[in-house]
Amino acid sequence: MKKLFCLISIAIFLPVVSWAACTGESPTWTTDGNELADLQECLNEATLKDGDTINVIAGDGAATWATSADISATDLNIIGPGETLLDITCTAATCISIGVNSGVSSNSRVSGFTFINGNIQLTGLNTSNAFRIDNCTFESSSDRELVISGSNSAIPPVGLIDNCTFQSTRVVVYGTYYGLNENDTQHSIWARDPDFGGPEAVYIEDCVFTANHPGTIDCNYGGRYVYRYNTVTLNATYANEFHGVQGLNRAGQRWEIYGNTINVNAETWTPSYLRGASGFYFDNTIDADYNYGPILKVERSCESKSPFDYCDGSWPIDGNTGGKSGWPCRDQIGRVQDTSLSSGTSGDDWQSQNSYPAYAWNNTNDFTSNAACPNEANLHNVENQDFYNKNVSFNGTTGVGVGTASEFSAFSASCTAGVGYWVTDEGSWNLSGSGEQGRLYKCTGNDWSLLYTPYEYPHPLRDEAVAVPANAIQGVTIN
Repeated sequence: MKKLFCLISIAIFLPVVSWAACTGESPTWTTDGNELADLQECLNEATLKDGDTINVIAGDGAATWATSADISATDLNIIGPGETLLDITCTAATCISIGVNSGVSSNSRVSGFTFINGNIQLTGLNTSNAFRIDNCTFESSSDRELVISGSNSAIPPVGLIDNCTFQSTRVVVYGTYYGLNENDTQHSIWARDPDFGGPEAVYIEDCVFTANHPGTIDCNYGGRYVYRYNTVTLNATYANEFHGVQGLNRAGQRWEIYGNTINVNAETWTPSYLRGASGFYFDNTIDADYNYGPILKVERSCESKSPFDYCDGSWPIDGNTGGKSGWPCRDQIGRVQDTSLSSGTSGDDWQSQNSYPAYAWNNTNDFTSNAACPNEANLHNVENQDFYNKNVSFNGTTGVGVGTASEFSAFSASCTAGVGYWVTDEGSWNLSGSGEQGRLYKCTGNDWSLLYTPYEYPHPLRDEAVAVPANAIQGVTIN
């Protein structure tokens, strides 16, 4: 009898352990990852504020979400337990939506999850804020896209994707999410300084990609990306893509591609297929099984793109220099900014564009023009006019030289306008503790001016103070 009494007493007074759907208060909340409804309960909290953190514990370690978590009104840190600890299968293809064309949110962070057959969509973002997606894995049984797009703003999307693993999932960056019918937003982006070496772009760094066609990243509609220090294993024709003018839409505006390792599983075409705008391409290690180096293409040289047809000297959207069949073609390789704000869809008020050639150096292979199109190779997309490759015998007249500051000084007195020189022992942007520094100079005609310094690496957003939860005991309620 005494034993029974003791057992009953223990049962009465023993603490009951249960998982609360959403616990905590601003600025820190905790929920379980087993059910999307639990996370949504935190997202619906009336006292939730910008900058709050929601820690998602592992629960059973696997979950299925039938719809997406919507982060559109508040800037939040959604922190999982670690990408190896919680696998979320997303039956609706999108696991988390940020922005949702609202134009009011983007300064959010998602970290520490594995998403299976799903992705994160960042659409219609308020581009004055920067998002971060880090330490996540995206596993897919078919090719998918993580889409990032801006709203009606003159600034394209800004943010960081770092230390993520992508399997059959590529990143797509759009300056806007519409056609050229959103109050000339794409024109506004193209009237803006492209901010080379600055923060106004989507940065993808220290990620691992395993990809099929169509590769790992694309860009269009005034978007900008910086793709650096990634490792790619490819079963596709190319790793990087960048769109030029197609129809009424404008090309993407800026690309920087450097420090990447690109491997292929079979002989294929090109590591990068860059079809518009301009940028810098350096220190990329490229598998020898590629047939060509990175290919630069001008969209309308040999292809008709309605409604403006070929770049042939008959369309007001182009530069139409005499004897060059329309050159420079609108938004082509070597152009990054309109001289003033363009407007409309007819092309009658699309302003001229300044020259800004592309530069390549220290790659396994440097740029190749699209030789299959004679107009492009001979008129529109010409080496030492629209792009410059490293010249191992650099003497200040063609290409890009590479060397120390003391070696560079030998060319200070005389040079041909447009050529470049990468000075390897200048700059302090690489804070990783390994790898080189460097700055690129451009000859302006018998003189040199600093053209480009890469942005701080690792990206400053990686100093984010919010950390992945240390253990899974958070969220236990003792009654």
